[in-house]
Amino acid sequence: TEGGTEALRAEVRDNLERELAQRLRTVLRRRVLARFLEANPVVAPRALIENEIGVLQSASMRRAGINDPQQAPPRETFAALAEERAKLALIVKELIAQQQLIAERTRVEAKLAELVQPYEKPREAEQYYRSNRELMGQVEAGVLEDQVVDFLLERARTTEQPQSFQEFMNQ
Repeated sequence: TEGGTEALRAEVRDNLERELAQRLRTVLRRRVLARFLEANPVVAPRALIENEIGVLQSASMRRAGINDPQQAPPRETFAALAEERAKLALIVKELIAQQQLIAERTRVEAKLAELVQPYEKPREAEQYYRSNRELMGQVEAGVLEDQVVDFLLERARTTEQPQSFQEFMNQ
């Protein structure tokens, strides 16, 4: 094998470090947004909550491979999460407007490069993304949400809590 045991160890270490970094960012993002929502209580319109329920239900059906609407999980299953997401969307949208945040081009480009990197033909994947307005909108929305989290973190009081890798990954 090319590089032998040392190359394999380096690759495994890189993968674990990348997985840990992604997990840290996800947990931090979730916690920051939860605290932001706690600090800014808002009432979400019923229509917005119902829309979110539909989005969550459809995503659940896709993941489970369900095509028959009769087999869809009950809408009530998603009510609490949908309400939280609707409220969060409202306050995040307001923060974006107040702070006049826009998705930074350099971050969008970096995110796009990260997304297409695993493809066999990254250049073709990148062209596909760029030609699809909906996909690029999703990339930009993700970057903008990251910028919101960064904005909130810059203003937050935080405390560090040491944990082992195993404890953290099993949360």
